[in-house]
Amino acid sequence: MNDRKDDDRLTKNQAISLTLLSSLMFSTSYVAIKIGLEDIDPFLFEAAIVAIGALIAFIYTLYRKTFTMRIFRHWEVWAASAIGLVSISLQFVGLTTTTASKGALIIGSTVIFVAPLAALLFREKFTGAKAFGILIGVFGLITLTTQWSPEAFSSGEFAGDLLLLGSAATGAIVWALTRRGLRKLRYDQWMLSLHTIYPIPIILMSYFFGDIGNVSWNALPVVVYLGIFCTSIPAMLWAKGLGAISLTVSATVILSESVFGTVLGRLILGDQLGMIGVIGAVMVFAAIYVVSRGEDPRKIES
Repeated sequence: MNDRKDDDRLTKNQAISLTLLSSLMFSTSYVAIKIGLEDIDPFLFEAAIVAIGALIAFIYTLYRKTFTMRIFRHWEVWAASAIGLVSISLQFVGLTTTTASKGALIIGSTVIFVAPLAALLFREKFTGAKAFGILIGVFGLITLTTQWSPEAFSSGEFAGDLLLLGSAATGAIVWALTRRGLRKLRYDQWMLSLHTIYPIPIILMSYFFGDIGNVSWNALPVVVYLGIFCTSIPAMLWAKGLGAISLTVSATVILSESVFGTVLGRLILGDQLGMIGVIGAVMVFAAIYVVSRGEDPRKIES
C-alpha cells in the first residue's frame, strides 16, 4: 500500500529553501562530533544520537497522525537502513582520525557520486559538463586528502579520509533509495523508519568492535544536541525537499554544509588545511558548480 499523500508537495523554491536550512543544521555536526568523540566510543555515540532522532521522528509522526507499521513493509526502507548504517559508521569512525574541516568537505562531496546515480536510475540529465565536474571533484578530493605527499598514504589521518570517502559514496546510494522511498512514503515516515532501525545494530557493533564502557557524562549535551538539531529535524527537512527537486539539485544545495562545516572547524577547533588543502577544497567547490550547471528544470516526480 502506498502511504504517500500529495499534501506535502512543495514548489521548487520552497524545496531548495528547506534543503538549504537542513544543510546549515547538518554543518554543525562535524565540530560537535569531534568534541563528543573525546568522551564516548564512536559506535555508542552514533547509536545514542540516532535513538534520539528516532524518538523525535516518532513523536512527530504521532502528532501528524502519519504513524503506521506499514512503513516497514517496503524493501527500500531495509536497503537504505543497511547501507546507511555503513555510511554513518564510516563517518563517525573516520572523524576520530581526521579533522572536522576535511570531514565536512569530503562528506559534502556526495554530489560527485549522486550525479551518475541520478542519471542511471532516474534519467536525470548527465552532460559532458557534469562528467568533467566529477573529474575535477575526484582530483580535488585526492589533493585534499593526500596533499600530494607520499607520507600521507601511511598516516592515520589519510585512513580517516578514506573512511569518509566511503561514507560519501555509500551515502549517495541512500539518497537514491530515499528518492524511491518517497514515492511510497511521506518524508516523516521515511526518516522514522531509518532512525528506528539504525540503533540496535550500531549498539551491537559497539559491543563487539568498540569500547562500550567508554562513556562520560560530559558527552551528554553533545549527544542531545546532535540527536535533535543534526539528525532528525534536518533529515526530515532534507527528505521533504527532495520530493520536489532532483537528486543532483538537492546534493548541490546540501554541499553548502561543507562551507559552513569548514569555517566552523577553523573557528572552533583551529583546523588547518594548508595551501594545498585549500586548493583541493576550491577544486571540490568548482566541481559542485560545474556539476550543478545545466540542471534539467523539468518537473520532478517522486
